Amino acid sequence: MEVRNLFIGFKTYLGKLNVLNGVDFALRKSEKVGIIGESGCGKTTTMKAILGILASNAVIDGGEISFQGHEMLKIGKKQLNQIRRKNLTMIFQDPTAALNPVFKVGEILGDVIKYSGNFDHEKATKKLLREKSIDALKEVSLPDPERVLDSYPFQLSGGMRQRVCIAMSLATAKDLLIADEPTTSLDVTIQDQVLRLMKDLVNRKNLSIILISHALGTIRNTVDTVYVMYAGNMIESSETGKLFSNPLHPYTQGLLKSVPKLTGEGFSEGIPGRIPDYVNPPPGCRFNPRCKYAMEICRKERPRLLEVDADNHKVACWLYNKR
Repeated sequence: MEVRNLFIGFKTYLGKLNVLNGVDFALRKSEKVGIIGESGCGKTTTMKAILGILASNAVIDGGEISFQGHEMLKIGKKQLNQIRRKNLTMIFQDPTAALNPVFKVGEILGDVIKYSGNFDHEKATKKLLREKSIDALKEVSLPDPERVLDSYPFQLSGGMRQRVCIAMSLATAKDLLIADEPTTSLDVTIQDQVLRLMKDLVNRKNLSIILISHALGTIRNTVDTVYVMYAGNMIESSETGKLFSNPLHPYTQGLLKSVPKLTGEGFSEGIPGRIPDYVNPPPGCRFNPRCKYAMEICRKERPRLLEVDADNHKVACWLYNKR
């Protein structure tokens, strides 16, 4: 998959929010990619654009999204639904909102499996769908799957609901799984269990994955490549180990310094300021009002992602541009 120069805004009563500001990133088959950044920087908006589920007030001002040769912003709804059924899926960060509260888990999961394209849905019997649903829940290590199928979502714990969402996603995805902060609403011990489970299933099924997370440790231990996003721009990308050992962009450096140290050596530094107002974003580099290295050109012209070494380490910052 490749996202090229994607611009997306949202119409509001305050004016148009210019959120995505020329997003670029790519994903190879079986690759695991992580996206990190502050809340509100456009991570989820980018993923929703890939799936074609943006809100009704969204405006796509430019750019392309190519997935397995399909131009996702141009194809019809019927073809988009076929791709979503068979090739890519998304785990949302709130499992309570992702599961319909008026249906039992068996009905929700059964419908997902029925229309997944794995077999003729017109010939799918209730018995077959229940067997497939039980297998899907067993795959995500849910105890007593028969009871879970006969339960409503509110009768399950947060960790169980998230496992159901993972089972639904893996029942359809053949190529790409998008995980949007899948452990946000879970406690720490359950987070670890869910992430280990998801990593194991992704490896076993040879899926590509885009993992969005605020937990830098999770990203470091799970993905091959990391993209750092700030205020609607991809500002740095690198192989995971290299980005954590040698961050280049001032924002990435500040982000890593913000992580509390287990050794207790003083307080984490943090980054002064906040994400800019998207109605009137600053010209040039959107990070320039918070950057201690900001130059005159930073306030006038947006830097592009440029490769700075032979290991495909890219950064969008005028400090590294030979111009």
